[in-house]
Amino acid sequence: MNLFCSRISIRFVAAIAALVVVHAANAQTGVIWATDASIGGSYGAGGQFVYRSNGFAEIAETVRKDVRHGMGLDAEVAYDWTIDTHFDLLCALDSRGNCLPRFPDIGGPLGLVGVALSPVDVVQLRVNAGMAAYDVGGTRLGAPVTAIDVALAPMSWLAVVVGGRAFVLPSYRGDRLTVTTWHLGLRLQTHR
Repeated sequence: MNLFCSRISIRFVAAIAALVVVHAANAQTGVIWATDASIGGSYGAGGQFVYRSNGFAEIAETVRKDVRHGMGLDAEVAYDWTIDTHFDLLCALDSRGNCLPRFPDIGGPLGLVGVALSPVDVVQLRVNAGMAAYDVGGTRLGAPVTAIDVALAPMSWLAVVVGGRAFVLPSYRGDRLTVTTWHLGLRLQTHR
């Protein structure tokens, strides 16, 4: 768990450093940079697994270019994790008396593109789609990903984000897995 926390910390610090570096160029380009850090939950469907509800964490770096007032194009690079948060000594049995495996931990990088809408400066809505390269039980799998989030920005540089993602792992141990996530976090962003 300490290695997990240190990796998140390193990525978060690197994303904030990138945000600080590009902040000065924002006034000339009209580009908005943002860094999100969120935690939440996930639910997996498909296959014969127990404990389908797990923890979720994400860290993301986003760039947005306004194409007109209140609407922009959005590109995001992120790293997601689903984490097994269950600790017990008993196992759930299948029909043959064998222990069912836990829903696998999933983590990896992803890239998304989409549309960002902000009819007023304090509310932002993003709808994105893209691909991920998730590590699932030591196997790297490609997965289509969709995402939506809403951010409330009480200050021009800080927003509270609520959102969700959905992705499909087409073939994991012969099963198709579908995962939905929800998250709550903070967004640091450059000024408009």
